[in-house]
Amino acid sequence: MDSNSKSELWFSPYSDALGDKLSEFISANNLFIINEDCGPVFRATQGTSHIDITVVGSDLLENNLIWCLSENESLSDHVMIE
Repeated sequence: MDSNSKSELWFSPYSDALGDKLSEFISANNLFIINEDCGPVFRATQGTSHIDITVVGSDLLENNLIWCLSENESLSDHVMIE
């Protein structure tokens, strides 16, 4: 998801109010963030950020998921996730 929020839980250098609210929602709904610390997922002329997150339920968490940023061009400011 393009959360437009920042949280240290998904490797942003700092958390903001929206990130805190989203973190509470994720925790309250027994969801899990599977982002890895691979660098910023949003890269544009105005800067970079860690605003995209991947969230799964416990049923998918058990599938040994591998989360990484793609080397392929996405034609977007958001890096593709594989």
